[in-house]
Amino acid sequence: MPAKTLCGISREPMFQVVDGTEKYKVIDLVTGGESYHEEKIQAYRMCAFLINVWGHNYRLEVKES
Repeated sequence: MPAKTLCGISREPMFQVVDGTEKYKVIDLVTGGESYHEEKIQAYRMCAFLINVWGHNYRLEVKES
């Protein structure tokens, strides 16, 4: 059975490897937490999760290549 997700985000704890090549950075403005994503859809899913589930504001930064 596949793991349950909310807004396409897995609810299980996990680690994220950050190597500096990720184009998108999402910052939770309430907690200061950061997440990094290579794909735009994943970044937008994290933004939706923050605003719709936790009610937190966020900032989305895009690194220019």
